[in-house]
Amino acid sequence: MGEAPAHAPGAGGGVMRAVSTVVLVVSLLTYVSVHVVLLVRLGRIRGVKGVLLPLLYPPLAPLWAYDASFKREAWLWVGSLVGYAVGVALASL
Repeated sequence: MGEAPAHAPGAGGGVMRAVSTVVLVVSLLTYVSVHVVLLVRLGRIRGVKGVLLPLLYPPLAPLWAYDASFKREAWLWVGSLVGYAVGVALASL
């Protein structure tokens, strides 16, 4: 009769929510920032095509960046997208 339910409200849920929010915000801001940087750098190399196509189909940005020797930025783009996916998964728990 006096036992608490297994998942009592407020039993650490606030910490998980805060962590998932921070992961989501940081990874999304990183993703958008890196994408803009890649668009600018690809625009200098490939012209208008280097900006418009990655805007319409975002996975082209890290592929073309990797080919253009922007390896660090390409991996940062991929890592921030993975971080965002992890944040979404944490938020759904």
